[in-house]
Amino acid sequence: MSRARTPAFALVLLAATLGHAAAAGGGIDHLGTAVVRRLISAKLALGPEARKLDARLRPLAWPGREAPRDSALAPDVPMQRMADGRVRVHVKLAALDADLLARLRAAGITIEMVDAPTARIQALVDAAGLRTLAALAPVLTVRPAEPGRTNTGSVDSEGDAASRADLVRSLGYDGSGTVVGVISDGIDHVASAQATGDLPAVVVPADPRCGAGSGDEGTALLEIVHDLAPGAQLLFSQGITSSLGFINAVNCLTAAGAGVIVDDLSFFDEPFFEDGPAARAVRAAVAAGVSYHSSAGNSAQMHVEQPFLASSGGLHDFGGGDQADDVVVPSGTTLTCVLQWNDPFGASANDYDLYLFDAAMNPIGSSTAPQNGTQDPLEIASVTNVSGSSQVVKVAIQKFAGADRTLEMFCLGGASEQYVSPGSIIGQPALPEVVAVGAIDVSDPGQNDVEPFSSRGPRQIFFPGPAIRPKPDLAGFDGVSISNAGGFPSCPPFCAFFGTSAAAPHSAAVAALLRSKNPFLTPAQILDTLRTSAVDIGPAGFDDAAGAGRLDALAAIDLVPTPECITTAQCSDGNACAVDACDRGTCTHAAVACDDGDVCNGAETCDPAIGCVAGVPLVCADADPCTTDACDPGSGCHSTELPGLDYVACALDARLGPLLPSPTTATAGRAARTARGLALRLARAERVTARARGAGPARAGVLLGRARRIVLRMQRLAARRATEFGQTIVEPIVLEALDIARRMRAVQETF
Repeated sequence: MSRARTPAFALVLLAATLGHAAAAGGGIDHLGTAVVRRLISAKLALGPEARKLDARLRPLAWPGREAPRDSALAPDVPMQRMADGRVRVHVKLAALDADLLARLRAAGITIEMVDAPTARIQALVDAAGLRTLAALAPVLTVRPAEPGRTNTGSVDSEGDAASRADLVRSLGYDGSGTVVGVISDGIDHVASAQATGDLPAVVVPADPRCGAGSGDEGTALLEIVHDLAPGAQLLFSQGITSSLGFINAVNCLTAAGAGVIVDDLSFFDEPFFEDGPAARAVRAAVAAGVSYHSSAGNSAQMHVEQPFLASSGGLHDFGGGDQADDVVVPSGTTLTCVLQWNDPFGASANDYDLYLFDAAMNPIGSSTAPQNGTQDPLEIASVTNVSGSSQVVKVAIQKFAGADRTLEMFCLGGASEQYVSPGSIIGQPALPEVVAVGAIDVSDPGQNDVEPFSSRGPRQIFFPGPAIRPKPDLAGFDGVSISNAGGFPSCPPFCAFFGTSAAAPHSAAVAALLRSKNPFLTPAQILDTLRTSAVDIGPAGFDDAAGAGRLDALAAIDLVPTPECITTAQCSDGNACAVDACDRGTCTHAAVACDDGDVCNGAETCDPAIGCVAGVPLVCADADPCTTDACDPGSGCHSTELPGLDYVACALDARLGPLLPSPTTATAGRAARTARGLALRLARAERVTARARGAGPARAGVLLGRARRIVLRMQRLAARRATEFGQTIVEPIVLEALDIARRMRAVQETF
C-alpha cells in the first residue's frame, strides 16, 4: 500500500479543522435514546431476504427504500461496478452445490470464482440478481467483494544504498537464479519503465489465476526489486480485485516457480482475529519454499482495538463515556469503517452494528447485518464527503445482542481518528512465517524513525487458540524514487513512492540477493537472517514499530554461509564406492549399495577403484537324494523333501538300504541269516511301494499299509540282533525304519 505525503499547508488546515470540530462537538458524544431506538427499529424491520444482504447492497436490491438525507456526508457504496451496472459480490453458501451454481448461472448471475474450502463464490450480479440470491435458502450472506487496498505512497531507489544492497552486488550477488513474484494492482505502463531501462522483461504467467491487472503500483514495486536485485527474474500478477483474486495470484505465482513473493495489499474483509483464507494460501506458499514478504500496512493512525464497554442504549464507550469515535474526512474523500470482533468467521452469534453520524449526530450510514451463529463478525459502512471542506464523521458501535467481545475497527480514508491503538497489522503480514515490513523515510537524517502511519504490532490472535504475534519483522525504506511510469504516484507533486508498499519490495529484493549466494536457504532461514542482521532502532531490542530494526543487506549477506556445492559435479571425490551428491549446499558421500539383495549369487563387495565386485554364488546341493535343493534370493539355500510315495521309495532305497549289513560280509550263522532276512524284507517293501505308486488311491493305501508292516518287521528283527551286529549298526537301522514307517502312515492317511 502506498501513501502520498501531505503538504505542510494541508496539515495546518487539518489542525484548524480538528479544532473547529472539537469545539462544535462539545467534547464527549452522547447519542440520544430516540436516535438509537430508530436505528434498532430499522434493523428489526428487515425481512429475511434483506437480512442476508449487506447494508450497502440493500438500496440496490430495493431502490427507493432509503430516505433522502440533507448532509454534507452522503452514504456511499464503494463497490466494484461493471460498465453494465453489475456489481461484484461474495456469496457465502451453506454448502457448495453444483445444481445451485447451475441455477444461478441460468438466472444470469456470472460466477467468476468458486472457493470450495470456504463455500464461497465471487459473482457479478445486477439488482434482480441480488434479490434472486437473497431468496435462495442455501445462500447465507451476500456482500460486496472488497477490493484489496494498496499500502502506498530512469531512476534508482535510494533504498538501494540505504539498505547497502549496492555493496552486496559488489560482492557478486545480484539475485541471479532467483524468481521474484510481485502481487499488486497492475502494470499498465510497464513498457514505459522498460523503455527507460528501469525494468527488464516481466512475465505474467499464462495461467488463468494470474493477470496483468490495472494501475501501476505493481510497476513501481517491480522497479524497486530490479534496482536492488537486477539478476532476478520477475513475475507479476494482480491480486487486488478481491481476497479470492489474491489467493489465485499467490497460488499462480507459486506454481510458476517464484522463490520470493512480495505483496502490498490488505484485505479488510479477511479475519482480524484468525488466519483467514488469504493468509492460509500464503502459509501454503511458504510451506512450498517461497520466501514471502508483505507490507505491514499504513493503518497505525486509523485503528482502534478495545474490549466492548457498555454505555447507554447498548453503545460502546470508547473512553470516559464517549459513545463516538470522531474521524476527520477531507473533501471529496470516502471514509470506510470496518468493524470486527473476536468471534470465529462463519460462526458469530454475537450481534454488533456499526453506525456513522455527522457532526450534528444525524445518522448518515450504517451496517446492520445479523449475526445469529452462521455469519461473519463483520460490519462495513462508508460515507463520502461531498462538501468543499473537511467534515467530522462520528462512528458508533452498538451491541445489538450477545456477549461482550473484543472490538477492532479500521476507519480508512480519514485524515485523523480520535481513538487509536496499536496492533494494526492484519492478514498475511501477521503470519509468523511471513516477513512483515514497516517503513522508514529514506530521507530521515538518521534513518531510525518509523513512519507514523506504518502499522504497528503486535497481532492478537484468538482462533484456533490465543496467541500474541510480535510484528512487524523489520523496517524497509519509503520515500524512494521510481520512474513514475503511468503517472504513479502523481508527479508532481508526489514524485517519490511512500508507504509500506515501497518498503516491502526492498526486503524481497534482499531475500533474492541472499538466495543468489545460497539458493538452498529456506524461508525460515531468510526470515531469521533478515531479523538477526537488522540494525536496531528505536527502543532497544524488538519493538512494535520497527520489529528487529532497519533492513541491512550487507549484514545479512555476511550471515549467509557460502554453500560447499551447487551441483553434484562439485562433490566428486574419485571413490567408486561412494555416491556423491549435493544436499542443499553440502556435499554428501553415501556408500554405494553393491548388495543386489540376492544371496544366491554371493555377497558383493566394493573396490574403490572399480566399484562393485560380484560375490561367489551359493552351492545348495546337500547330497541327499530324497530332497529337492534350491536357493531363495532372500533367504538362501532350502531343501525340500520329495512328496508322498516318492519320498517313501527314495528313503527305502537311499536311506535304509545302505544301513543294512551285507549278507556276503556277515559272519556265518544267525547273523548271516538275519542280514539276508533284512535284505529280503527291504526288497519286498520296495516292490510293494513301487506297486502302490502306480495304483489308485484306495489300492495304494492298502499296499502302503502292507509295506509299512514289512518295514516294522525289519525294525523288530534288527532290534533283536543288536548283540550279534553291535549297537552302532542296529540303532541307525531301527531309527530309520521307524521314521519311514511313520512317513508311510502319514501318506496313507492322505488317500
